[in-house]
Amino acid sequence: MRRQYLLLVTIVFLLAALGCATVPKPTTFSNSQVYQDDFDAVWTAVIEAFADNSWSIDNIEKASGLITTDWMRATNRSPVLADCGKDIVGEPSEGVLGEILLRFNVFVKSTAAGHAMRVTCTFKTVKDDSGCLSKGVVEARLMDTVSAILHSE
Repeated sequence: MRRQYLLLVTIVFLLAALGCATVPKPTTFSNSQVYQDDFDAVWTAVIEAFADNSWSIDNIEKASGLITTDWMRATNRSPVLADCGKDIVGEPSEGVLGEILLRFNVFVKSTAAGHAMRVTCTFKTVKDDSGCLSKGVVEARLMDTVSAILHSE
């Protein structure tokens, strides 16, 4: 009987604690930009922007316009890069204000309006690989850097 009571108390406690956990909230932001420069100039600017930010490229395929990275460490402070929710005791999870991992998927293609770049950043916590949702900060940084490079020539 005592064992059943302890089990019941444990289950009730866990259910109450889980009620305190929150999931990451999506943020609306633009992750694409169109440039009027030719494809080679945009492509070169993207590569230069990665170098300027010390972001290592894992795969690069100019013919398809795809650039990807492996997971990289980042610090999720001000500005907050990603929302990782809260853990079961209501404290920010490690990825909220601390070290997180991020990776890029960048696609550059020709369109009728010019040359479009779409940036997708995926985030997760270092502690337990929990998924986090981007706040658009890193995507904007890459697009701003590419624009600055293109306009400095």
